[in-house]
Amino acid sequence: MRDNKGFTLIELILVITIAAILAGGSLMSLKYLSYANVNKVTEKIDSSLTKLQMDTISKAYPYGYLAIEWDNTEQVYYLTMATSTNELTQANWSSAAKTIVSRKKIADKKITITYVDLGEGSSKVTLRDTVPVLLISYKPDSGAFLSLCKQIDVTNESRSSTIHMVNMTGNHYVD
Repeated sequence: MRDNKGFTLIELILVITIAAILAGGSLMSLKYLSYANVNKVTEKIDSSLTKLQMDTISKAYPYGYLAIEWDNTEQVYYLTMATSTNELTQANWSSAAKTIVSRKKIADKKITITYVDLGEGSSKVTLRDTVPVLLISYKPDSGAFLSLCKQIDVTNESRSSTIHMVNMTGNHYVD
């Protein structure tokens, strides 16, 4: 009787096939996680826009603002809801805001947030060092946007999601 201590060719092919299936599954799950992160950031911004619009129309704040802010020190994006007794600008919002209602980290440097501004030639602006904040607000009487932002894009190296903003009505939707 022979004592075989090796693997047969069929056993070796079976092990390699199982390893390939597991590796493919883990790559697919990593891609899904990056897609989920983009969707999660987009949904947080979209739901914050809805909350801000409802608070503004119900006159909960004299002026309510949503700031999407890049923090260069921590290399993260923050989503900040703030109130004020007068109108704010992107330059003075952090010092002139009366109350910070909430401030949450929403993404790290793997995500890029850009927006299209209707004001100056409809250019696409990336929130980073030169433009660290996007300030969004609504008109209290109509619920229309006060800011001139047309859309917000949330991307990473493989995924993208867009929030479209209808300035005349204050409506917004995710694409």
